[in-house]
Amino acid sequence: MALQDALGKLQDTAASPLEQAFSSPPEIYTNPDMLELELREIFEREWHCPGLAADIAEPGDYVTFSIGDQPVFSIRQKDGAIRSFSNVCRHRMMQLLEGSGNTRTIVCPYHAWTYGQDGSLRGASQMEKSKAFNKKDFCLPEIRTEIWNGWIYITLNQDAAPVAQMLAPMNDLVAQFRMDRYVPCETQDHVWQTNWKLLTENFMEGYHLPVAHKATVGQWIGLDDTVFPDEVSPHFTWQTFTKGETATYGRRPRPMTISKAAGGTPPSCRPCSRPICTCSPRTMSGICHCVPRVSAKCTCALAWRWRRNVLKRFPAKRQP
Repeated sequence: MALQDALGKLQDTAASPLEQAFSSPPEIYTNPDMLELELREIFEREWHCPGLAADIAEPGDYVTFSIGDQPVFSIRQKDGAIRSFSNVCRHRMMQLLEGSGNTRTIVCPYHAWTYGQDGSLRGASQMEKSKAFNKKDFCLPEIRTEIWNGWIYITLNQDAAPVAQMLAPMNDLVAQFRMDRYVPCETQDHVWQTNWKLLTENFMEGYHLPVAHKATVGQWIGLDDTVFPDEVSPHFTWQTFTKGETATYGRRPRPMTISKAAGGTPPSCRPCSRPICTCSPRTMSGICHCVPRVSAKCTCALAWRWRRNVLKRFPAKRQP
């Protein structure tokens, strides 16, 4: 099947009602021309997410990423902003950083050209002997970067619409999760020897959860209760399902009020109106180690769950 025919079939399937859903044509995954089309129209033009802003919380923290065959990195600046740059030395095209970590300067492992966290070239040994050389002309190319609900987004396309505008319809849906307060708990890297779309499709459906993840989230999912939205967006999709009372995590917490406490506004338990956390707002935005004050009469599951988890991680703590 020619690529155009496969694309036409894919478009027809995408436009069909859910009950008529069908697998994508095999050519979508195997045709080399399809890969070239994806690199040009998706990887070079759309937004991509390297991770959480909290992954690089301190000045000098960085994370590396690739957009197609373009290596890039995002790094926290001294003023708290996150900026992204090409991860290639301007001299001999050597890759500068690998993985993640923290660095005050970025040093090329080939000739030790040194860049600042802002991408400026700070040092280039022996290059002062060249009259045509000017360090200001060899800064690292900056990659457009935006933060949405605590997530880093980068794009090679300077004309792309702001990511906040593209994902605006999701704001009400995700507001309850307060993703801007997420902090990293565990990091895993996996390399899939397969077409990238298969990984994407895996995360877009919950059909496999009761089988592949039956020991965790899968045991609480009722496929008959899975709901797909009527709205269709070119930028995102989602599905919802109801967790039963036996779910040990991931259930929606009971409503909370906000207590006007000195130094900030920590959440409070609605039944007893006592602040769950007495940490400052700065600590609240990171990892809270405060043992919650919980009244014996309190029935707020969130307060008790928070307290139990903190004491489990920090057994030396006691309730104040």
